[in-house]
Amino acid sequence: MLHFKLSTSKLSNFSTLSTLHSTLIIAFALLTSCSPVSLQTTVEGGAIEGVQLTEQVKAYLGIPYAAAPVGDLRWQAPQPVQPWSGVLATQAFANDPIQLPRYSDMVFRGPAFSEDCLYLNVWTSAKRTTDKQPVLIYFNGGGWIGGSASEYRYDGAAMAATGVVTVTANYREDIFGFFAHPELSAETDYHGSGNYGLMDQAAAIEWVKNNIAAFGGDPNRITIAGESAGSFSVSLLMISPLAKDHIAGAILSSGAHVHPALATPLTQAEQQGQALTQGKSLAQLRAMPADELLQAYALSSMPQVVVDGYVLTADPDSLYINKEQAQVPLLAGWNSLEGYPLDSSYFGLFIADITRNLCTYQFEANQPVYRYRFCRSRDPQLKGAVHSSEIEYAMGNLSTNKVYDWQPADYELSNRFVHYYSNFCKTGNPNGEGLPAWQPLTTTDDPVLQLDILY
Repeated sequence: MLHFKLSTSKLSNFSTLSTLHSTLIIAFALLTSCSPVSLQTTVEGGAIEGVQLTEQVKAYLGIPYAAAPVGDLRWQAPQPVQPWSGVLATQAFANDPIQLPRYSDMVFRGPAFSEDCLYLNVWTSAKRTTDKQPVLIYFNGGGWIGGSASEYRYDGAAMAATGVVTVTANYREDIFGFFAHPELSAETDYHGSGNYGLMDQAAAIEWVKNNIAAFGGDPNRITIAGESAGSFSVSLLMISPLAKDHIAGAILSSGAHVHPALATPLTQAEQQGQALTQGKSLAQLRAMPADELLQAYALSSMPQVVVDGYVLTADPDSLYINKEQAQVPLLAGWNSLEGYPLDSSYFGLFIADITRNLCTYQFEANQPVYRYRFCRSRDPQLKGAVHSSEIEYAMGNLSTNKVYDWQPADYELSNRFVHYYSNFCKTGNPNGEGLPAWQPLTTTDDPVLQLDILY
C-alpha cells in the first residue's frame, strides 16, 4: 500500500496543489490497476483462500453466501452470511444440498448432504481485480429435488480459461426449498411462502454482484444459465424482482417455466403443504431432524412454483406477455431426444415446447434470441441427444465423465459449444472467429441451429 504525507504549509499556490492532486489520482489508478487477483482475498463474511488449479485458473470452492438455513431459519428467506474470523480455506467443495439418491448420473464432490448447503464456487483466470471479465452463474438441474453445484459436469475451470469468471451455486431443494404452508405465510410481511430455492439463487446472484470484482469479474456483466430445473430457474429469475435487474444475459438448456408449465396459486400451495405434512404445525416441522423430515415428506416429483407475491408477483406467462422480464439477450435450446428413449414422448415435446415458448416471449420483447437444438448422441445405441447430455459439452467437461468413449469429434463439438457460451457471456452474441455462424431470430419460424458434429 502506498502512503502519502501532505503538508499544506509547503504548498505555495493552487497550481501546485492541483498538480499534486492529479499525481495522487494517477498513483492510485496505477496501484489499483496492478492489484492482482490473489488466492487470498476478502468477501462478505471475511477473508478466504482459494487454490491454484492450473497456471491460468484459480478456484475458490465452498464460499458461504448466506447463513446456514437451519433451525429457525428453515423455510425462511436466505439471511446474511455469518462473519468468520481468520482466513477461511475455500479449496474444497462444501456440503451438497440434502436430497434422496434419485439420479445415477450425478457425481458429487461435497463432503456430505446437508441442510447447511448455501455455498458457491468461483473459477477465474483474471490476473487483476480490474480485468472486469464477464461472469457466468450456472444453476444445476435435478428437478429441484436433486443435484449440486459440486457435480463434475458443472465444473467451471474450462469456461474460466476462456476469460469468463464462472460460478456455480447450491440452493435448497425438495421440501427444504419448495414448501408452502399457511403458518409460513403468516410469518412474512408479504404474506406468502414457498420458492425458497429460488430465493437462494437470487441471493447467490446478489452475492456475485457485490463480490465478484475481487475475482476480476464485472458485476455489470452477469449471465445466468442452467439446465432442466436450472433452466426453469433461469426463466423465473428473469421475471423475479429479486434478480432480473442484476443480469445482462440468460442461457436456458431444456426448460422454462412458461406455458404449458404452470405456477401454483398461493392458497392452493398452502393447502397442499398442509396435506403433505399431515397437518403438523410449523413448530413441529422445524423441530424435526433434516434427515427425518426428508424421509417423511420428500416430494415425489418436480416441486411447484408458487405465485407468492415476492419471488413471483404474478403468473409467469402474464409477466412475459407484459414484457416485465429482464430485457437481455437469450441463448436457449433443447436436445433432439429429450424424452428418452422416444422423442415423441410427452416429456420430449413438453421440454421443446416450453423452451421454444420462452424464446418467443424474449423475441417479442425485441431482444436478441439464439436458438439451438443439440443432436449429438453420446451412446451408439441412441439416435440423438437425451436429456442433460449437452452439459459436459457446453461446459467443456467431457473428460470428467468416464462413462462414454469420447471421440475427437466430441471434443471438437464441445470446443464450439464452450466458445458459443463464452462469447455470449462477453458480448450477448455467441458468434466469434472460427465458429459456424449463428444467426439471431428474425421470425419465430426461423430454422434452429443444429449443434452436432460437422462431418
